[in-house]
Amino acid sequence: MKKIVIVMMVAIMVVMCGSAIVAHADEVEDYNVQLCKEATNSCVEVYDTEQLTYDILTNRNGKIIIERLVGIVLDEEGNGKLFNGDDYYNYINYANVNDFKVGDYIVTYCVYNPMTNYVDDVMFRMDYIIR
Repeated sequence: MKKIVIVMMVAIMVVMCGSAIVAHADEVEDYNVQLCKEATNSCVEVYDTEQLTYDILTNRNGKIIIERLVGIVLDEEGNGKLFNGDDYYNYINYANVNDFKVGDYIVTYCVYNPMTNYVDDVMFRMDYIIR
């Protein structure tokens, strides 16, 4: 799961941060590791739900913000509860997650569009069922 997220983040970073990949075959692995470290330090930030604020989202100015949500499926309609949200913001819906079951724990990653500062501009969402 970590590899998929890292590969997706690096791909997004390369596109959004304007990095060009020029390397010889024997240098590709070292270059990709370095690119990931540099890009992560400069334009990608990952937050748990309770850490992500309105101020962070409305001032991202080109940064890729990734929100990590951890929750549980409560019923067959896909209604869920977040464990890492606050008392006010703890609802999530898993109806679009394939093969969910009541009681499944799900980790969700939301990637916000770095080209805007809108708080609801999620480019894509990834859900991982933990059984």
